[in-house]
Amino acid sequence: MASQGPGKTEVWSWIQVDKAAPPEIKETLKVTALRTFGPAGNFDQDDMDNWQQCSRSGQGVVSHSYPLNVQMGLGHESYQDYLEAWASESIYSKINHLNMYSHWAKVMDAKSWNDIQ
Repeated sequence: MASQGPGKTEVWSWIQVDKAAPPEIKETLKVTALRTFGPAGNFDQDDMDNWQQCSRSGQGVVSHSYPLNVQMGLGHESYQDYLEAWASESIYSKINHLNMYSHWAKVMDAKSWNDIQ
């Protein structure tokens, strides 16, 4: 297992493939995902500098002087029946992150599993 802690980031990625897809389609999608994400993937290489700079800038004097604002897209989301999920009106938002941390806060505050809906 990779070491985890301050200054470390663990990234997981998944692909979904129809169970009934032919083996050659499954293999093609797997190879495409590996070439796109992961240590040798194009997207991760492109984002690596961004992640490093986010970590570095979070350690500075100015970043410790102001609260972090992660409200991008807040108030512009709605439940979409056809997706069976929440989605933002904007192409860019932090709705998924906000919902995940909102649920995490409920789990942390709950006295028992029955308190979590």
